[in-house]
Amino acid sequence: MTIPECIAAVDAVKTNPFTEDQKAAWVLGLELRLLESFYSGFCETPPDGPNSWPEDRNKPLRASGPWEELYTHYLGAMVDYHLQELDTYNYGMSLYNELITNYQRSYQRTHQKKDPGGWRHIWS
Repeated sequence: MTIPECIAAVDAVKTNPFTEDQKAAWVLGLELRLLESFYSGFCETPPDGPNSWPEDRNKPLRASGPWEELYTHYLGAMVDYHLQELDTYNYGMSLYNELITNYQRSYQRTHQKKDPGGWRHIWS
């Protein structure tokens, strides 16, 4: 899924007044937070994904496959938040939180974490 595909999926189910640039900024903000706070803790190079808008509009988002839905739930929740639809915002964020937690657990099971360094096992 790319950013424009995510925006189209949300626009198909939620009428909203926000521009494509604003919705792209929300999705890209999520991508960059994941890159900075989550993927940086692993040895492997993080998955390639968009880093800027609109230059990287055709790059697939980092959480792909069965995890793509987390982007649509997040974007839908941001739309609801800014429209002050707090009940639907809370519901969307609960779905997003469940998906992101499951994605992070799955990623942690299949990728090696960085060694924190320090003095470990010096006597064995």
